[in-house]
Amino acid sequence: MCGNIHIPYPLGIGDGCWKNKNFTITCNYSYNPARAFSHGGFEVIDISLETGEMRVFTGVAHICFNSSNTTSSMNSGWYNFTRSPLLISSERNEFTGVGCNTVAWLRGKDLEDNEDGRYLSGCITTCARLDKAANDVKCTGHGCCQTTIPGGLHNMEVNWSKAATNSAWKYSSCSYAFLAEKGWYHNFSRSHHLNGTDEMSFHSQTVNREVVPLVLNWAMSTAGACLSANSERESDTSSDRRYLCKCLNGYAGNPYLIGGCTSKLHTTTIIAVLLMVLLWKEHKRQKRRAFFDKNGGEIIKNMNIKTFTESQLEKMTNHYDTLIGRGAFGKVFRGTTHENLRVVVKRSVVEGMKPSPDHHLVNEIAILFQVSHENLVRLVGCCLETEVPMLVFFFFFLRNPMLVFEYVANGSLYNVLHGGSTLRVLPLPARLDIAIGSAKALADMHSHGGRSLVHGDVKPGNILLGDNFTPKISDFGSSKLESIARHGRVMADMSYIDPVYMKRALSRGRATSTASASCFWSSSRGRRPGMPTRIASPWTLSSAARRREIVTVLNLDV
Repeated sequence: MCGNIHIPYPLGIGDGCWKNKNFTITCNYSYNPARAFSHGGFEVIDISLETGEMRVFTGVAHICFNSSNTTSSMNSGWYNFTRSPLLISSERNEFTGVGCNTVAWLRGKDLEDNEDGRYLSGCITTCARLDKAANDVKCTGHGCCQTTIPGGLHNMEVNWSKAATNSAWKYSSCSYAFLAEKGWYHNFSRSHHLNGTDEMSFHSQTVNREVVPLVLNWAMSTAGACLSANSERESDTSSDRRYLCKCLNGYAGNPYLIGGCTSKLHTTTIIAVLLMVLLWKEHKRQKRRAFFDKNGGEIIKNMNIKTFTESQLEKMTNHYDTLIGRGAFGKVFRGTTHENLRVVVKRSVVEGMKPSPDHHLVNEIAILFQVSHENLVRLVGCCLETEVPMLVFFFFFLRNPMLVFEYVANGSLYNVLHGGSTLRVLPLPARLDIAIGSAKALADMHSHGGRSLVHGDVKPGNILLGDNFTPKISDFGSSKLESIARHGRVMADMSYIDPVYMKRALSRGRATSTASASCFWSSSRGRRPGMPTRIASPWTLSSAARRREIVTVLNLDV
């Protein structure tokens, strides 16, 4: 590639990229985008591998008079492709002369390069009346003339008669001649060409500027160029001494390369697969956007809460390769943001729950983000592009975001107390400081903004330890606003759950206080809480209590 121009082999840019030096294309990177130039310095418009054609920009020869026999300016056109694989296409180009009382001619050489291989032709224009000349649409000689050229020419000159005079110089002072792609000149207004002098005139647009498209043929002149096994030679119509290579029927590609022609079916299959991949990616993108919208993404963004994309979380966690914890509400992975901030990403894995309304989800994330206390793990942001599938009679899907929290390096209080940590044994004063700090954090949650935010699962495993054993309450998976929790159920450790909740299946701030007391009592003693030999669900215990089969639940080890 050179800028926007595709350069197919056997042409190429630089050593080793072309078949031989005659096929060299020069790429000028001083332009933006870069421009490609052919042999002879003509700017390349495009190149066709199938037809062996190259379109380039060329200039216009002109002659201007300031009296009937005195010229003010004149230049000729020269097209020299000697020692290159390029020939001027006779089928795609034509010679054109424009002006009044003008004799324009062209001469050229073919590949024989002898007297028999030389060519001379031209055409004459007249302008008895300027208006009649301007209306000569077909260029039959009134203000415009055209003629064909023979094939096989590699060298051509456009010039004027030596006895050039112009009796019409007063109303048409300039004449023009050029080789151009067929049909190009018909896009211009003739009357403006014959006497126009402003910036939109033919003179201003073409003289001393290379803007005229010319079609060239390129082909091979030495044997053995068709390297693909599924290719064949095809004679070049411009010369018997040259040929092109083409892929066999049913194949497509570059016949000048080994293995360059491949089955169209194979190509079609590749295209179909690529198309399917693109459609699949677009489907995933739309699906992520739909989850983002359903999860209240726009509302969250308007609250200035940081949101992450699913791909960002995968990159942060190195595709979730470092699992540091798991529980009833999901798995926790360690990661690092692009700002070098160490975080944990919580992926929800919850079964058997009906999806809560979207506004509840948004409200809870907003509350968690706004709660700020030195003894609470800070919520950094969330990802709303995912949907976690829940099995509820095979019908429901729970839209649960992935939450990103700050990383606390020293693990949980549970691990420190019960041997899962390398930290030293905690003295009693440190344990009391942890209890006090945790209580302050829970108290702040219960009174935040005049509304009570109930944690719902306070236990040593959810109390993390920072520097100097600073406690930080974590795992807000079961946190609920008090107004919601009055009518909902939470999942929590049976060793610490409130007996009132065990009986009534209702969660309030009192339940968190009870769990905290049990947690802090067991922490101060350094012993694991006991568990009943038979564990009953809150709903079973509540039902049994109503039937007066049990009165309360006691943990005999506490």
